[in-house]
Amino acid sequence: MKKIIGLYGLPNTGKTTTLKHLIGLLGENANGEKPVTIDNYRGKKIVIAPGGDTAGVVEANVETFKEEKADILVSATRTKGGSQDALKDHAKNIGTDVIWIGKNYSDSLHKFINEVQVKELRAFIDLIIDNWNN
Repeated sequence: MKKIIGLYGLPNTGKTTTLKHLIGLLGENANGEKPVTIDNYRGKKIVIAPGGDTAGVVEANVETFKEEKADILVSATRTKGGSQDALKDHAKNIGTDVIWIGKNYSDSLHKFINEVQVKELRAFIDLIIDNWNN
């Protein structure tokens, strides 16, 4: 079954930066806010989409996920509204739920918070893969 992770948060809290760092941690180069495909991370194909502030951007992220026939999609979204609705609609259409993860944020420790959350996201993806067949 396909898995969808939505990293949600307010504007300018580091969602895009965090997902770009995740792309690097998984061995690829970020391409602005465009989705990047990790072809083989522990046997799974993952699309990581740093952009997600509007429904249109999230819909384009979903299209990349479909075209790539990936197993896991990680997309940024806002805290509510069109971008979240677009991700929820896609999940419903493929018979799964969105796993929502809130973006951690700190005015004074921005870089540190992003680095910690990237590691948490990778660990969470590892956990999903470890339990793929359950």
